[in-house]
Amino acid sequence: MFKKILVLSMLLCCLALPALAGTLVPSSASIDFGTLIEGPVAQKKVTLSNTGNEAVTITNVTTS
Repeated sequence: MFKKILVLSMLLCCLALPALAGTLVPSSASIDFGTLIEGPVAQKKVTLSNTGNEAVTITNVTTS
């Protein structure tokens, strides 16, 4: 559940910040990790598409 909230928060931050150079749109509005126990690594793929007219630069990306 925590990972789902974390991913959704990161996506919302990307969408909520004003795009100065372009517009990023995620491939999915939500990601369901199901029920997880602590320990195993869970991965899901999200594609961000630039639908704007300018280039987008993504910097300072970290995972937790």
